[in-house]
Amino acid sequence: MCLSTLAFGLFCSMPRYALLRNPHDGLYAALPLFALGLACYVLALAIGVWGAFGVEEISIEAGSLRRTCTALKWTFVSEVRTADITEIRAITPWHGLDNTVEVTAARKQLRIGDRLLHDEALELAKEMCHAVGLTR
Repeated sequence: MCLSTLAFGLFCSMPRYALLRNPHDGLYAALPLFALGLACYVLALAIGVWGAFGVEEISIEAGSLRRTCTALKWTFVSEVRTADITEIRAITPWHGLDNTVEVTAARKQLRIGDRLLHDEALELAKEMCHAVGLTR
């Protein structure tokens, strides 16, 4: 997050110098560039906050699988009926950097777990299959 703040500060110097050189072109030249930089900065901060403070809870009860993602004061809840779930599988690519569990339900796929270890992804998929009632 500190690196993205530093990069945004350096990036803001470009529109500032453009405004100093051509003050009458500021609305058309510098402001769109500043808006693009601000959007990228907000996206980088959101990714950094999720990586540092993000918590993901999974609960299976009353016929539904509920995933709650919380980072600081921001919360996102997704819910899938267990009757609609057709497949639960661990996705473990060869590089091992993005191990997740994929839940396939009617018309949608839900990825659970971000940056899990290989064994954690396999165990979570197995336990979720058992809890939902799918046979492997």
